[in-house]
Amino acid sequence: MLAFLSGTIEAKHFNPNSCEINVNGLGFEVSVSHRTWTSLEIDKDAKLFTSLNISQDNVKIFGFSENWEKRLFDILSSVKGIGSKSALAIVDVINPQQIIQAIREDSGDVLSNAQGIGKKSAERIIFELKPKLDKLESLCNQHLTVDIDSSKINQFSEVADILQSLGYNQSEIDKSIKANAQEADSNTNSNTQEMLKNCITWLNKN
Repeated sequence: MLAFLSGTIEAKHFNPNSCEINVNGLGFEVSVSHRTWTSLEIDKDAKLFTSLNISQDNVKIFGFSENWEKRLFDILSSVKGIGSKSALAIVDVINPQQIIQAIREDSGDVLSNAQGIGKKSAERIIFELKPKLDKLESLCNQHLTVDIDSSKINQFSEVADILQSLGYNQSEIDKSIKANAQEADSNTNSNTQEMLKNCITWLNKN
């Protein structure tokens, strides 16, 4: 129903983590994971993959900067008795690899590290998600890929700073560095100036 929101971050709120995103003049309040909250910058453009939660008393939007995190949240929320608040708590403190291991080994203690998840809730999660391990493993691979991409961006932080000073937003900077990082890795003579030139060329074409 609401796949994503793309706009400018107007404000961020802490405990619980949330943000206000301006989408073409419409303001949406979105509850976000800790990982997403830390990646958002006020007055900067962002895209949030969203999950709409409609209850008898409330309508709430949950948002995530990465699609794998949103899908993991949806899978956890589908477990009977595990609400959106508990699903978000799990996503905040336990990564996909740990969740997979906990389910395989019937280790409820790992899941109980999340706020609001007791022994019975952990057992239910393990029981209901065991048949969905293939889906979880796919999300795990996406999670690892995102971390690799992030390390590439960090490797070229000087390039990112220069691009930002030229007026490019964070989303454009990340995409351009990711697009050119593989070529840079294979070229041992690559440097900041060459990487910057490649990123600007890519940005002008896309």
